[in-house]
Amino acid sequence: LLALAVCLGLAPAVAAAQGGGWSLPVPLGAYWFPDVAVDGSGRVHAVWSSGEEGFDTVMYAAKTEAGWGRAVDIVALPQIAGGSEASRPTLLIDPANNLHLTYRYTTVYYSQAPAGGAGVPGYWRAPFAVDEGYFSRMARDSQGVLHLIFTQNVQTGTCRICYHVLYVRSTDDGFMWSDPVDISVQATGAAKPQLIV
Repeated sequence: LLALAVCLGLAPAVAAAQGGGWSLPVPLGAYWFPDVAVDGSGRVHAVWSSGEEGFDTVMYAAKTEAGWGRAVDIVALPQIAGGSEASRPTLLIDPANNLHLTYRYTTVYYSQAPAGGAGVPGYWRAPFAVDEGYFSRMARDSQGVLHLIFTQNVQTGTCRICYHVLYVRSTDDGFMWSDPVDISVQATGAAKPQLIV
């Protein structure tokens, strides 16, 4: 009863906090590591990692004026023996309303789809394996060049877990990527890099 009273006592406080301009949370599914982007028409696109029934997945859902659509798995990779890998997806939307996606499964992959068809797994381009990596981020410049940074563990005798930041670029809309260049500035490693143009 005490727990119920505490929960009921907190309900008005939560409602008041939500009244400050934020909508109530909408559950989209079991997830972690979400990313979100908005296309030119105002449609909201969300991706996140999930892992169910023996697969590590990238889940996708979109929100229009009618509300959130059904979440679908746009990537499903068999889990490795003894555990799973967080797919850690990231999104970028270009001026032509194409979604650019990176995700990982020990290797960082790149794919893209038109915003209007992103909820159909078959609309996504066959993934390009960039390199072994973990965290990733993309940006696009005014000339249409795609820039991608990602972290990779570069072990040394004195540093067993030292994530370096590597950089690649694509000048042909993500079909091919340059060789990785280590752009790290910290010898002790880095994590969760961000990129902006």
